[in-house]
Amino acid sequence: MQVDHQQFLKDGYIILRQLIPPERLDRLRLLAELMVDKAKARSAAERTPDQPLGSAWYDQGQPRVIMADVVDADTAELLEFGLEEDTLGVASQLMQEPCCNLSSSEITCSCLIEYGHTSWHRDSAATDQAPLLGLANDLMANDTGYIQWNIALYDDDVFWLVPGSHARPTTEAERRQLMKDPNAALDTGICADLKAGDGIAYCNLLMHWGSWYSSKMRRTIHLSHRAFANRMYTFSHHVYWDQDQSFMQYLSAESRSHYEQALQWYAEERDVIGGIFRGIVDNDPALFQDKLTQLHRGEKHRMTAVVLMARLADKVHALNTLKANGLSKEEQRREIKGNAPPDKFLYFDIAERFTFEETEILQRRFAKLNELLNQERDRVREHYTKVYAEIHPDAGPPDFETRALRHFHTNMPENFEVDDFIASWDS
Repeated sequence: MQVDHQQFLKDGYIILRQLIPPERLDRLRLLAELMVDKAKARSAAERTPDQPLGSAWYDQGQPRVIMADVVDADTAELLEFGLEEDTLGVASQLMQEPCCNLSSSEITCSCLIEYGHTSWHRDSAATDQAPLLGLANDLMANDTGYIQWNIALYDDDVFWLVPGSHARPTTEAERRQLMKDPNAALDTGICADLKAGDGIAYCNLLMHWGSWYSSKMRRTIHLSHRAFANRMYTFSHHVYWDQDQSFMQYLSAESRSHYEQALQWYAEERDVIGGIFRGIVDNDPALFQDKLTQLHRGEKHRMTAVVLMARLADKVHALNTLKANGLSKEEQRREIKGNAPPDKFLYFDIAERFTFEETEILQRRFAKLNELLNQERDRVREHYTKVYAEIHPDAGPPDFETRALRHFHTNMPENFEVDDFIASWDS
C-alpha cells in the first residue's frame, strides 16, 4: 500500500479506509475476543481487596489488552498483524525510515459503565521530554520517528484530533478552552469517525481526545511503531513489550526476526546514549558530538535531542541516588516516574553504566540547560496561573502536570545550542 508522506507530515495523520478488508474482519474480531477473555481472567486473578467486584478491568473507562501478555498459538495472528506490509510497511513509508519496528500492540476496549469524557492531550510533557516547539520543529525538519495507530474492528467514533496541531503550539483560544474545560470538544477538533476495518495512523504530538468512553462495543487495535537510526531521536523512545521475549515462542520465524532486530537496534541505541553521557562525564566534546550525531542524524534541531538527554539524565541520577541510599531495585522502580513501560528498562540500563559520583557530574553539566528550561517553564506557568484565575476565580491554582496543560511550556531556550551546551560544562 502506497501512502502520501507529505500529506501525513502536513496534517499529522492519515486515515486508511478498509485497512482490514471485510472478509478478514470476523477472523480478527474472534482473535481479539479471545485475547480480551484472557485479559479479563488475568485481571480477576490479580484482583486486590480495594478493587471492584470482577477486578480493575470493570472500573476503567478504556480497558486495554496488552497483546504480548496474553498471546498464544491461537491468537498470534493478531499480534503479527502489526508487522504486516499495510501496518509496519506503511509506518516505514510515513517515517521515511526502513529501520523501524513495532513498539506496542494493544486492544482498546469498551467499558461496562458510562465513564464519560476524557481530556485533550498530546502524548508529551515539557517536564518529561522537551518544550513543544522543540519537538514540533524537530519533527517537521527531520520526519517523525514514532507513529501510533487506531484500527477499528467495530465502528468507532471515540477518537478526535486537531489537524496540523503536531506542527504548532497550542493557540491562545485553545489554551483558554482547555483551562475552562479540558474534557469538552475543541472548536478546532474533528472526529476521525472510523468504520469497521478503517485505520488512522497519527503522530502522537498531535492534540487528540478520547471523547466519550461508554459501554458501546469497542475493540480497536492500538499499535505503535518507532524508528531506529532515524534523522531524529523520538521522544517516544521506549519499547512496550517484555525484554525476556517469552511471548515470541508463539510467533512465526519471520515475526520473531522482526522483534530480534528491534532488540538489536534498541541495544545499539542505548550504547550510543551511554557514549553521549560518557562524553559529558569525561569532558570529551568530540566523543559527545560524535555519539549525538549518531543518535540524531538530522543537522537541524539536535538541541532537542540534548534536552531529551537532560530528562533521561534526571532519571539516571535519581536511580543511582536511590541505589546509593540502599533502596532495592523494586523500590527504585516504584520511585521512578515518567513516560516508560513498567520495567523502565532504558533508565536502569543507562544508570548501571555510571557510578553515583559520575551521575553527579552529569547533573552538574546539564545544570545550565536545566536552569534555562526551568526559567521558561516558570514564566509560562506564572502567566497562565493568572489567566486561569480569570476563568475560574473561585478555584485554586491550575495543575500544569495534567494531560491538558502539560504542553503549555512551548519554547526552547533562546540562543543556546549544542556548542553553548558544551561551553556550559565548565561554568
